[in-house]
Amino acid sequence: LDRIITLLKSHSEVSRIYSASLENAGRNLIELTSPEQLRVAIGYLIAENNKMRKETNNLQSHLDESHQQIENLRENLEEAEETGMRDPLTALWNRRAFDHMLDLQVETAVKNNTPVCLVLADIDHFKKVNDGFGHLIGDEILRLVAGTISKNVKGRDFVARFGGEEFALILPQTALENALKLAVQIRHQLEIQKWFVSKRNQPVGTITASFGVAQLQLGESKEALTGRADSKLYEAKLAGRNRVAS
Repeated sequence: LDRIITLLKSHSEVSRIYSASLENAGRNLIELTSPEQLRVAIGYLIAENNKMRKETNNLQSHLDESHQQIENLRENLEEAEETGMRDPLTALWNRRAFDHMLDLQVETAVKNNTPVCLVLADIDHFKKVNDGFGHLIGDEILRLVAGTISKNVKGRDFVARFGGEEFALILPQTALENALKLAVQIRHQLEIQKWFVSKRNQPVGTITASFGVAQLQLGESKEALTGRADSKLYEAKLAGRNRVAS
């Protein structure tokens, strides 16, 4: 930006000098009488005009270059910002991105009087996976579960790693009934899947998850919505896990 400002200031000064030259030449033309004097004056104007045109072309070239640099910087900043909102293990959105999106979707739902649901999911007995197979296998299970969840959402749906072995789904313009159907669908797919991980194709056994589902209520804050979904998740775990509660 400093470079662009410097370029514009320089061009402004050149334009001022050019304008002064034209003004002086215009006054002189009125007083000139002989053809030779007119030829010299016109030649001077042509030279000044060529000089100004060259200066303008140079300015445009430099501005184009600076514009491209700014575009590259903007893209790099956007990429860096997105990287800062991604979970490095699963490539899902992270908790920071979740908080931002929930703010936005709750505000939109209230403004447009449309439903929005929140689903919290937690892998059952995940500590046993880490203890029995090691944290590397546990990480691979997290990636596989994240992939299964992601395959079931579409459009405006938003999936994040909420923390640890817990995931969150924000479902805009979705009523509770449809949110429940989606949670049941994901729960079923996790339960019936054959889990093999690592290059040795080692079987891990059954992986299940529990789900808590809540729809935004009239006048409810995002914190209250998250609290209700979390309470429902706790209910599902108390009831025996591998189930959906709402």
